[in-house]
Amino acid sequence: MYRLLISVHIARRLKTLVAAAALATLAACGDTATPPPLAPAPLAHAERQVARNLFRQGFDLQTAGDYLHALEQFQRSQQIYPAPTTLLHIAECEAGLLRLVEAAASYRALTQQLLPPDSPAAFIAAQTRGAAELQQIELRLPHVGVEAPAPAAAAPVAGVPGACVKDADCKGDRVCENAVCVAPR
Repeated sequence: MYRLLISVHIARRLKTLVAAAALATLAACGDTATPPPLAPAPLAHAERQVARNLFRQGFDLQTAGDYLHALEQFQRSQQIYPAPTTLLHIAECEAGLLRLVEAAASYRALTQQLLPPDSPAAFIAAQTRGAAELQQIELRLPHVGVEAPAPAAAAPVAGVPGACVKDADCKGDRVCENAVCVAPR
């Protein structure tokens, strides 16, 4: 049994190395055509089980409110088996930790994934839920309006909670005393 798992794992890694070598050869030859994306190699049963266990541990931690450790488990699971459901929980943990910019990025990655038509219902539901949660996160993201004498009067700029914007009238080596601190809504 162990030999079979090891040989499946080695075969999967070998397939990845061969594909990478082929892409490198094409690039070296000056072929500018972009090859189609490689389909992910099927996971061995043991790898799938590890990803599931990490996901379950992350889910239990998230339910208990331990977002930091849940995030770590979900990220490890996502590395082994990328899934929209796991990415949704990663974004939720980031939001729970008030890492709003990172959460928004994770939600956007989730909603922009192209799912095949035969995707599991859970994957489609995760994308739908992620789109709704992204809208809520974007409302909480701080924005700063910058007024300029030019025709473009104001431009929204995504802020980082706790970040400070210095007074734009400061010139030279003078230290600016005026600052605006941005806090999450």
